[in-house]
Amino acid sequence: MTLAGSEDAVMQQKMIELERELIEFQESSKELEQALEEELQSLETRNALLLAQVQEKDQKIRELTQNIASLNKELVEQTLLAADQVSEQEKEISDLKHKLVHMEILNDDMLSQDRVLESKYQLATQFNNELLEKIALVENELDLERQASARQRLIISNLENAAQACEIAKVDKVYKVERQSISLKNTRRVSTIDDFSFADGTVLDIGEMLASEPPKTSGGMPHSESLMLFHELYSRSSMLRQKVGEVNSTLALKSPSTTQLTKQTTASGALTPTTPLSPLYFPDISLSVEARAIPANQVYEKPTPPLTRKKTTLRTLVKGFIRV
Repeated sequence: MTLAGSEDAVMQQKMIELERELIEFQESSKELEQALEEELQSLETRNALLLAQVQEKDQKIRELTQNIASLNKELVEQTLLAADQVSEQEKEISDLKHKLVHMEILNDDMLSQDRVLESKYQLATQFNNELLEKIALVENELDLERQASARQRLIISNLENAAQACEIAKVDKVYKVERQSISLKNTRRVSTIDDFSFADGTVLDIGEMLASEPPKTSGGMPHSESLMLFHELYSRSSMLRQKVGEVNSTLALKSPSTTQLTKQTTASGALTPTTPLSPLYFPDISLSVEARAIPANQVYEKPTPPLTRKKTTLRTLVKGFIRV
């Protein structure tokens, strides 16, 4: 019994110790529970703060997402607009390049044309200078030719006047000698009239010959034609002197007269021969008078003088200059 009582006492002792430990444990667990509750409250408070911060962050994220979406949309629009502008600018640049190439081609053509025109202008200027020099030489030669022609015409005019005066004086002298011979041999004239009746149609009126004027010299007569007329006039004057000498010798040798003159008194009292002289004694007088009476429309054929050839060359040069 004692053993059982001791065991009960030990069990009680242990029960007391366990209760004491339980109480201590409960007290310590309360403190721990209180500490845990405090820690839990602090964690809940912190969690609430974190949730609020998360919500704010979510709101900011949503706003940023919307901003990003709008910015992406604007970026796409700007990209499309920039692409359109780039395409337009590329097209404009291409057009400008084509225009630039065309302008360069035109510029090259214009430069080549300018070079051609400049070369033509230089050639034309050189040709013009040469032409002016040739014109100056031709004008100088023309002035010299005109001066020589004027001097030659003056000499020819003086010679013609002198020859005409000599012819008139000689014819007048022959006419006076013939009148004297006719007046002395009037009785022997009738027998010779029938023998020379064939000469009635080829007679020369001395009054008309004396009243005729010398031919007027042309102001524009060339030098070569003037020389020909001068030689012709000189030869006719020589022939006339020979004929006058033959007439004088014939009048001295022949006794019968072959000329019939009738005198008619005019209002002024001058003697005018009405019957012309026979051309037997003066065969070349009528020819000389007819030769001096040169028709106005007569054209002399002559070789081209040097001045005309120069004018032709000058015209050819001017035509060539106009073609250039």
